[in-house]
Parts: sequence; C-alpha cells; structure tokens
Amino acid sequence: MYVKKGNYTVIDDSEKPEGGEISDKGKDEEKSDWNPKVEKPKSEKKRKIKETVKEIINRAANRGTGGSGEASALRKFIEKLSNPQLNWRKILQRYVSQANDEPTLYKIPNRRYVSRDIYLPGLRGREEGFGSVVIAVDTSGSIGSEEFNTFLTEARTILKAFSPEDIWIIYCSDQIDGIDYLRSPGQKLDSSKQKTTLGNDCGFDPPLQWADDNIIKKGKDLACFIYFTDGGAHLDFKPKWHKKVIWAMVSSAQMKYGKMVSVPMSQLKNK
Repeated sequence: MYVKKGNYTVIDDSEKPEGGEISDKGKDEEKSDWNPKVEKPKSEKKRKIKETVKEIINRAANRGTGGSGEASALRKFIEKLSNPQLNWRKILQRYVSQANDEPTLYKIPNRRYVSRDIYLPGLRGREEGFGSVVIAVDTSGSIGSEEFNTFLTEARTILKAFSPEDIWIIYCSDQIDGIDYLRSPGQKLDSSKQKTTLGNDCGFDPPLQWADDNIIKKGKDLACFIYFTDGGAHLDFKPKWHKKVIWAMVSSAQMKYGKMVSVPMSQLKNK
C-alpha cells in the first residue's frame, strides 16, 4: 500500500507492488558499471596499442619479403620504422657546432655538404675560422684500435665542414700516451702516437688538464673537446670551459658535465 506523506511516498511491506518483490538490484547494477579493480591504467592501454601497431608493421614487412627469405627494400624500411635509431653522427655534428660559442655570422646553408647529408650554415666575414679542436681517445683497453680508428675517421669527416684551425688527438690510458697534431682534418694520422698502457689510474683528467694548460691558458681558442670513451673511469677535473666538452659514449654511463652522444659500438665494428 502506498501512503502519501508530504513530499514522500511510503511503501507498506504488507502489500507488494505488482511485479513481485521490491529490489535495489537496479541501483546495484548501476554502481557496478565501473569497477576500479578491473580498470586498466592508461599506460597499459598505450603499451597494447604500440604492440598492435608493431605487429601490423611486422606483418606488412613479411608480405614484402621475397620467396628467397631475404629482406627486401620494403622490409629494411619497415624495420627502421619500427626500430628508429638516432643518428649519432648528426648529433655529434650539432654538438660540435653548438660548442663553439663565439658569435658567428651566418648565411644560407653550405651546399658543399648537403649532398653528404650534413646541413651546416655557410660562414661569411672574418670569423670563418673555427678555433682548435681536441679529440681525446680512451685507450685503457675497453675500446679496441679498430673502434677508435673508425670513430676518428667519422669525427674528422664531420670536422671538415667546420674548417678548424688545428686538431689535437690525445691517446690516454693511465696518463697521456701520445699526442697527434693535425693542421687539417684530412691529414694522415701518425700510428706511432697511438700508444697505451691499458690502465686508467688517472681517469679522464689528463687530456682535459692538457687542453686547459696548452690551449686555454695560452690564450688560444678552443672550439670543442670531444672525448671518445666507455665511461669506465673517474672524473675529478672540471674546467671552466666544461660546456665545450662532448662525450662520445660507447656505453650507457653518465658523465658529470658536458654533452653526451651515444655511439653504438656495433656500427663502428661494421664499418
């Protein structure tokens, strides 16, 4: 029986409404529409989306594979699409350009290097020089001669675009083992300078200290300092020009200062 009391209707249990018992089931079902325990986090959804996209890409790549089983041009393209790699050469090139913080006047891009996929601004006026560049090579034993010679070849190719005043290449293990001086990036390396004691007692400090004593303190212009290493040594010396330091790393080690470029060892070995 329904009894009207003011603005409310009271249901008497002695008389059930037509259709059976009164139930709060509808309310319960409404509440159960969202269950926080089964709700997937957004990160999980994103991961599944990425996996689905990657699966689609792989299927497309397989369809582009010939009967011989060898990867076609389409397969190689799609593999790069699904596993993008940062081009360490371009990153190093950009850091080298940024490290030289002297004001420079620019014009249109230098067409001489565009065909080699190197995009650099053309220089004009009296500031066409780039100063000195120091490249330190960690020869403590973790990096082989094949790797550091390949890296030096790549670094010198990049430096040709900047026309540095001179280039100093320092080979260092426990201490400085040899220094090669180049008046131009294309000059042949002196293999007799490439020495090592296979240790690293003094860490990364000797080449940095050398550059400070022989270039900075003598009033010369240091454009940048590139250190090729795996990062497996201590670093105590921090020069005032630390922003000019670029670490070319063949490992995931983190350095205390400077810019870091990840250089895949596999690419150096496959050259």
